[in-house]
Amino acid sequence: MNPDCPPKPSPAHPRVGTDLAQSGPNLDVARVLALSVQQAELLHAVAQGWSDDAIAERGNTTAVLIRQRVHRIVRKLDAAHRAHAVAIAYDAGLFTSRVAPEAPQPTVLPAHTCMPTRILSSIEQMLVQHLADGDTYGEIGRRYALSEATVTELVRQIRRHCKARNVTHLVSILHRYRLIR
Repeated sequence: MNPDCPPKPSPAHPRVGTDLAQSGPNLDVARVLALSVQQAELLHAVAQGWSDDAIAERGNTTAVLIRQRVHRIVRKLDAAHRAHAVAIAYDAGLFTSRVAPEAPQPTVLPAHTCMPTRILSSIEQMLVQHLADGDTYGEIGRRYALSEATVTELVRQIRRHCKARNVTHLVSILHRYRLIR
């Protein structure tokens, strides 16, 4: 497999619909149910941290078209940005690859597995939770009396510790390991 190209994602649900309704009456679930299989596959690739260019190369299309499609998904989910859209998809049950704390953990993780290199502090988890909730760096900074540059640097450090390709991938990783809701 070429590490520069995203793996061909397989959606968790055929039309993205039937099993998700069991998550309870939730507006986010209804929005996720409205996604087509292609949109779910694209959102899955985004959640894995693949760049628009890498996704475009895999699908024989252009990065501009991928950006437009991702933007439509973000609007359809009424999300503030990509990371927020991924968090909504996890919360609604679209991605079923969560690693439950009570599940037996493998003794040796595959080389491609991304996970935090250290335990994140509650402040770091809270900061990423705000990103997952759709807050911008500026909004987070104002809430905690930090500059936007400081928030940017903190997120960069957290990304490096978690081996995340980008902020969207970071949110996906922390959702998978149930470090954020």
